[in-house]
Amino acid sequence: MPRESSTRWGVGVDVGGSHVAAVVCDARGKVHRSAERKCERRGGVREWVRAIVGTVDEAVRLPEGRRVRRTVGVAFPGVLEGPTGRVVYAPNLPGWLYREAVPLLEKALRSRVRVENDANCGAWAEHRLRGKRTGPDLLYVVLGTGIGAGVVLDGQLLRGRYGTAGELGHLRVPGALSRCGCGNRGCLEAVAGGRALARRAEELARERPTSALGRLRAERGALSAWDLLRVAEQKDPMAAMERDRAGWAIGEALGGAVNLLGTTAVVVSGRLPEGAPGFWRAIVSHFESTLLPPLRPRVSLRRAEDWQLRNAVGARLLMES
Repeated sequence: MPRESSTRWGVGVDVGGSHVAAVVCDARGKVHRSAERKCERRGGVREWVRAIVGTVDEAVRLPEGRRVRRTVGVAFPGVLEGPTGRVVYAPNLPGWLYREAVPLLEKALRSRVRVENDANCGAWAEHRLRGKRTGPDLLYVVLGTGIGAGVVLDGQLLRGRYGTAGELGHLRVPGALSRCGCGNRGCLEAVAGGRALARRAEELARERPTSALGRLRAERGALSAWDLLRVAEQKDPMAAMERDRAGWAIGEALGGAVNLLGTTAVVVSGRLPEGAPGFWRAIVSHFESTLLPPLRPRVSLRRAEDWQLRNAVGARLLMES
């Protein structure tokens, strides 16, 4: 254990589309304890609050003599505004719309709370912990249940006046008509997010019951995005086509964002690319082909390291900013 004062230890929480993770870490971002639990998306606000409180309580159980200052940073998947963390947009967490998250969570946690967009938290952690590698400009992308991004320009986190900077998942994909959770059609998230890929896996399984996805659904029930990507790696043509379509859409969106923002580093985080090399190759290929030619040798694209707790660490580090 480091001899750093316990008052410098704090708690970060990551609220995802299906889970809550909490970390106890110091001001340098070193994680000393962590906890995680699943939470049903349809459970509503009360269930999510209970999950957050339970996960934090589990994470702060430290060895004898060590205490944590209960300041809690929360990485939240949505658009927030104002000091109360009012949720103005959260398509992947029903029930939170127009909720003032900070007073709600401060009462439940009996702690000072700061709430920030989850991708912004991940971007800030990546910038603070890997800044020598990424430089002062960074596009940090989260591929999970939905698709989000955080932007750091010249060492500063970009939020936008209404907190909507970095909403990469809601760029339009040409020709796409799928309805997104935000209410629009054709959003990147509705084409290539985890929930969209799971839905497409179910559709393919019903259309082709004797296919690999069809057999998997008959054995196990509901399919996930991971099932589609895994079957695609086994050379199933329909699954591979859907995988490549999603990778194409993500790669083009990333390239377009870099052309617009001028960031020199792109870091991709989240569960979807893990263990799916064909998916990653599709993203990289279309990213490079979309970049302006002068940028191609100058912009780096890589996957995040230790991404599982990155948003929670960033939420804690933002408590110091």
